[in-house]
Amino acid sequence: AAIKHFIPGSAVALHSTSRHSTKTAGGARMQTMGGAMYILAPRCANNLRHSQPDGSNLGVAGYITLSFSSTTYHISHGYVPPPAQTNDGPATLNQRLKAHIAARGLALSPQQYVLRQLTNWITAARSRDVHIITGGDFNMDPTTPRGLTLQHWAQNLALTNISDQQEPAHAPKTHMLGGIPHSRIDHIYA
Repeated sequence: AAIKHFIPGSAVALHSTSRHSTKTAGGARMQTMGGAMYILAPRCANNLRHSQPDGSNLGVAGYITLSFSSTTYHISHGYVPPPAQTNDGPATLNQRLKAHIAARGLALSPQQYVLRQLTNWITAARSRDVHIITGGDFNMDPTTPRGLTLQHWAQNLALTNISDQQEPAHAPKTHMLGGIPHSRIDHIYA
């Protein structure tokens, strides 16, 4: 809500994460990872029709719907945690998301959970003939074996990675290691 002070007339849709009940294994930052914020310019604020986070209460996926007189947009986000590590404690997002998935009796990885949630929403939005925009930190580089899952997911939904519209040599690397651009893990699809 503080952002509204700096951008009068804007709208904010917040899909926040919940805090872990303990302060162990990962510290405060690990307890609050996840979540997304959509900041809408004043000219678009009155067009926000729906805001929906996923059911995990971790903010790993969500969407908003913007309706204008001539078109409607389904804008969604996803955060796929990086692969689990053997030293992941109970406060890490990976473990918290795994607990949510297990409590619902689902046999999915965190990666599959997020991509399935986005698929369900995108499929439903397409049945209403709206424009689709999906972005997020997918922690997958489509040029690596792990990234093939993301590449196939996008192909199955007929989504185009906006970054791929540039020459491959100039595609932005969004993940840095030691201050050096390393790989592409953040993506926008339409």
